Amino acid sequence: MSKKDSYNENGYYLYKSMYSPKEMDEYILNIHQVFKNRMQSMGVKWEEDHQGFITVDSLITFFKKQSEGYIQCMKQAQNLFHTFKLSYKEQIAETLKELGIDLPAFSTKPILMINNAATSKSYAHYKTPPHQDWRSIQGSLNGIITWTALVDVLDEGIGPLQIIPKSHKWGLLDTEKDEWYRTIKDSRVNNEAFISVPMEKGDCLFFSSFLVHRSGAHNGVKPRYSLQFRFNDVQESRFASKGYISTYPSDVPEIDHVSDDNMPSPDDMKQIFIATN
Repeated sequence: MSKKDSYNENGYYLYKSMYSPKEMDEYILNIHQVFKNRMQSMGVKWEEDHQGFITVDSLITFFKKQSEGYIQCMKQAQNLFHTFKLSYKEQIAETLKELGIDLPAFSTKPILMINNAATSKSYAHYKTPPHQDWRSIQGSLNGIITWTALVDVLDEGIGPLQIIPKSHKWGLLDTEKDEWYRTIKDSRVNNEAFISVPMEKGDCLFFSSFLVHRSGAHNGVKPRYSLQFRFNDVQESRFASKGYISTYPSDVPEIDHVSDDNMPSPDDMKQIFIATN
């Protein structure tokens, strides 16, 4: 069975070693640099391991003492150039093409997640319930999600992604609103239907935006690092006929919404744009 036929049948394709362990470690170091800068500015101390990563205990302590600061770091890390750079890998474009996306376009910004119970405000923040991504995206019908493991996600201690193979063929399922977003209400979506997808650092799972999936059980303290890219197909006729609808609003604030204490001064600019000659 070809890669495309297998994907069409099951709704997913696992690309082994899309990225090298070194690439993943370099990216996490950049993520942690965002945290270090903010923690230093807030007078928060941290400890590092021999590779320069912030220790898990330090991240947990930061979240418990300054949860808003932690969330600020997560949002900014998603905007790193390095984050977007990972999406430009030739193998991603080739695989999207093989799986049926003719002219890919991002449907959302990249989604970086660092999940464990100790750095989450609610259960659903680290153990997302069954859902289909298309409901929130509402893009092309052949939309694809790429889910990359930035660390080894191999057992129940860290919670591998769980999927229901072939559920992408069910169309959009009925849901009801809950505290997280919306819970699927369908008898076919039950614990027995899910399979776990263990992934090594650098593996990338391609799956249909209609595939039912959820987070696996996360029973340990070690965070699960993952990165998602979400793609629509501009060539898909229904997507075009709907005017390339986007359900994600802009985060741009009001043009005059800059507080006085945050207004950059000429002296601030001099510190940034230093002449080199």
